[in-house]
Amino acid sequence: MNLARPEDQKGTVRLMVWFLVFAAVVILAAALVMFLAPLDSGVLAPGNNSANLQYGGRLVQADALLYFAGPSGGLYLKNGEETKKLFDGDCHSLNAVDDWVYFVHDGAIVRTPQYGFVEEMVLADAGAKALSVNGSYLYYTDEAGTLYKMKTDGSQHRAVSPDGVAVGRFAVDNRTIVYQVDGKLYQMADVIKGKAYRTPR
Repeated sequence: MNLARPEDQKGTVRLMVWFLVFAAVVILAAALVMFLAPLDSGVLAPGNNSANLQYGGRLVQADALLYFAGPSGGLYLKNGEETKKLFDGDCHSLNAVDDWVYFVHDGAIVRTPQYGFVEEMVLADAGAKALSVNGSYLYYTDEAGTLYKMKTDGSQHRAVSPDGVAVGRFAVDNRTIVYQVDGKLYQMADVIKGKAYRTPR
């Protein structure tokens, strides 16, 4: 009958303790990464071409579907040879993301399903002047030039531009924001822990 020597038992226990400590560190590190990482991982698809949005964003394409703002108002969908009206009233800053079309109407941020039928208010009192959708986030400027960010469901609404800075034109692409102030371009690596970082370009 073979009995483990006391020193062998101590070695086994020591090995198990080290293994448990290592496993705990790995789990803690993974939890920390998940906590600090953005909720929207991967590439965030833009809802419209940045150059198009600079000229009012009155046209956007999603696969074979073409959306455009009519010259006398209204949002239209062109699907092949068929054209139908989805929304009455003036609209601009069209963005098509995840089966929704987002746009600005009288300062409010509105969305409608890709085939219309109903419109849904995302933020009624936004006072929005320009809008860009990037993945599951909306970015917009108001009349004062403050740049805001929020989720497409209207949650997590907050200002991201530096205090006292009136943002002119802006563009967003995969968490990078480029914006104009007094004719100069700045780049912001989105928002890190609520603080906006910018570098002159």
